[in-house]
Amino acid sequence: MSYRGKPLESFRFGAGGIKGLLEEDRLNFSMEADFELSAAIVDQVNREIRDMRRPSRGNGGEDAAKGPA
Repeated sequence: MSYRGKPLESFRFGAGGIKGLLEEDRLNFSMEADFELSAAIVDQVNREIRDMRRPSRGNGGEDAAKGPA
């Protein structure tokens, strides 16, 4: 079984909880993720990047990644 994350309870909301956060004028949120991509995913993404960098046929040889002028 693959691991898809933890429930919301794993977040820290401080002493005042969510209610205390809602009373604040401004909040900051940060997130850290630690993951590993499979070789198949890395290969697929690299192929897609190569394809985007190749000149597209049928548009006068313009780079397909640049889009229309």
